[in-house]
Amino acid sequence: MGYNLNGIADYARLFLIGLLLAIVATLISFWGVMKRKFKNESNREKKKRLREEKYARHKQKRWALWVERGFCMFAIVLMLGNYCFAHYKFTHPQIEVHEGYFFRTESLGTYRSLYHYWGREYSFYNGDHTKRVFKMSTPSKKEIFPEEFSSKKKYRIYYEKDLCIIVKVEEIE
Repeated sequence: MGYNLNGIADYARLFLIGLLLAIVATLISFWGVMKRKFKNESNREKKKRLREEKYARHKQKRWALWVERGFCMFAIVLMLGNYCFAHYKFTHPQIEVHEGYFFRTESLGTYRSLYHYWGREYSFYNGDHTKRVFKMSTPSKKEIFPEEFSSKKKYRIYYEKDLCIIVKVEEIE
């Protein structure tokens, strides 16, 4: 059985982008410290700068800088953890099957998660009024099932268990 895992890969890429943005924010936060450390200056200029920094330190709230840097480091750890989870799901998918009739397509807004910028939700119900909602990215929709879903046909949906991302669709006659 050939499953198309591009939707899960798209999901993992979004966390990788978030990780890169968090790293850039942290580097910007630490830029002032790095700039001061690696500056070539004479002894006289160094003493003058230290005197000015000592005076400025009293005026400046140092805790605000540490909160900002701590937040950046927390964002890096969070994004790295999410990326590792998505990568694990890509390499070890737990595929489950749902059979049902197409109910509706919902365009996803920005209020949910980053994945939803590139995807849609598809709702399917099986005769006993149980609805399941699955996600599929727009590029992988073209590869997995290029046609439009019809509410008169029954489909077999293969999806990743934890992420509810569709990896294969079969039409049942």
